[in-house]
Amino acid sequence: MRPSPGRYGTWCAIGGCAQPWAVVGRHSCSCFSRLRHAQPQPERFRGALPTVERLADFRDTVAERVHARINDIAAGRVAAQAQLTVVATHLLVAVINHEYQHDQWIGEVRANDLGHAVPPDPDTAQVSRLDGYLVLAPLA
Repeated sequence: MRPSPGRYGTWCAIGGCAQPWAVVGRHSCSCFSRLRHAQPQPERFRGALPTVERLADFRDTVAERVHARINDIAAGRVAAQAQLTVVATHLLVAVINHEYQHDQWIGEVRANDLGHAVPPDPDTAQVSRLDGYLVLAPLA
């Protein structure tokens, strides 16, 4: 279900930047400018993959920052709380949908290469399939 053989989406092509979560605050960062203009890169031009430890550390750092900022928004420790609630909601939905895309790819590999059964889709009206991928649409 990849966009084309040997390519991943834009987030995967950029990688390594925990700063996008700054957009939930007072300003965005250069990562969004790079993201907006980025094109997926063929896997053969990506260089060495990060270690599992580095990936885990990155994910932990991003999760800590996101949780802290979401908690600040929910507790009213920000200016424009209502507006930032909308921004944070859409941002989290986009991240969840992106992770569902990874889950789809992993499921395809496990099914096609390892013979494992693909788990059933979640049983909720807030999750559906769009272009073959699960998407969370809580505002639909």
